[in-house]
Amino acid sequence: MAKIKGILSIWLLKYWYLLLFCLVLAYGLFYFFKHNKQEGFFICKMMGSTYMLSGSSISEYMEPFDMAIKERDYKSVDRLIGVKEDVSKKIKTIVYAAQSVIEEQNIRYEYRIIITTNDTVGFSILENALVNYLSNHALVQENFNNKVKKFKTDTSLIQADLRRVDSTAATLKNKQIEFYETLMQKKVDLKLQLSKTEGKFNENYIHKKIYGFNTSTTKVDPSTDSQKVTLLQWLLIFTIVDFILVFAINKNFRQLILS
Repeated sequence: MAKIKGILSIWLLKYWYLLLFCLVLAYGLFYFFKHNKQEGFFICKMMGSTYMLSGSSISEYMEPFDMAIKERDYKSVDRLIGVKEDVSKKIKTIVYAAQSVIEEQNIRYEYRIIITTNDTVGFSILENALVNYLSNHALVQENFNNKVKKFKTDTSLIQADLRRVDSTAATLKNKQIEFYETLMQKKVDLKLQLSKTEGKFNENYIHKKIYGFNTSTTKVDPSTDSQKVTLLQWLLIFTIVDFILVFAINKNFRQLILS
């Protein structure tokens, strides 16, 4: 009992002014955070499907832009993607990722970009600039040009076969013979093959916007009072702080606690 009285005597009587200061500070912080007006913010998402844009390559492509935003180097942002400071300075954070999507024998890449901001005015310009930036990267263009060459070669071969079928069919006088019907069926098959080749190219290599900022932006409202630290919690925190301070500055108090 004597030990407890000694502890309380030093803590609550000798250093009463320190406890009072901590309690006042606790109430002051509670009042400040309770009445401090917190602004909401927006989470803007965009998603696209493009050619040759893996998770590692999108990190490489976006790193200079991301670094310029973090350093508030808006001149570099303008140089990289062509967006002026009045829009780029609104970007608070930016996160990006890409993943491969395999459908049958086709592989395409879907990317996502998520930006937080307090003001979305002008973000349609930002969205178009980011799409253009990703689509026109030197490595992407090189890969795309190779795909275009292969696409043109494949389609030209199919079209040559179609011309041969038409030429052969034109020489036949009897349109009812079985050979003519076989030619017509082959022509149908070649046209289907051509359509499939064109569809694959458009699906996998031409940039496609799946959704943009205008349809996916959500607003996050400030936290409610129930989510904030209560007055009782603040008082408890600063009472513990006061106890630690007395323990640190008074030797007799430490000895009583530790004995």
